[in-house]
Amino acid sequence: AKFFKDAPPNSLFVTSVFYTLQGEGPYSGRPAVFVRLSKCNLACGFCDTLFDQGDWMSFDQVYERIKSEVHSFWTKKSLSVPKWVSRDEAVSGIGLVVTGGEPTLQDNLTDFLDDAVSKFDWVQIETNGIRSLDLNPLVTVVVSPKCAEKDGYPTKYLTPSPKMLERADCLKFVMRAPIEGDT
Repeated sequence: AKFFKDAPPNSLFVTSVFYTLQGEGPYSGRPAVFVRLSKCNLACGFCDTLFDQGDWMSFDQVYERIKSEVHSFWTKKSLSVPKWVSRDEAVSGIGLVVTGGEPTLQDNLTDFLDDAVSKFDWVQIETNGIRSLDLNPLVTVVVSPKCAEKDGYPTKYLTPSPKMLERADCLKFVMRAPIEGDT
């Protein structure tokens, strides 16, 4: 993507970082930090991401923010941070989910993921699969195909890259709830 051609080295354009339980997919129910990246090559009407907003953060700043979010989660509940969460160089006992917007648009993504696999129990990326990238084999790839829309209604699925479909560990299909008056 044109926006990322002049990206600072070893940095990502980040919308948010938060700690929670993974709610879907192969790591459902497991503690995870989500790093939500900015920008997208699609404009889905159902998207819950403010994908045009964000800040450039170095990889080190992302890791510091991750540690801060995890520790803040436990201390806000007046609990001590469990030993299984603490480690000096990063956080262990948890996974990392990189999502977006569309993460594969960021030119520094593969370097970040290559580094992250040594710091977390598992690493997952969620992508619409349109843009093909060579990703570390230790990264779990969830391809979530999206639909073209007309007047706010899905019309047909956009075809992900065959290479990304082949690399996918899982497929995720977002379904819309019926709207009153639908037949």
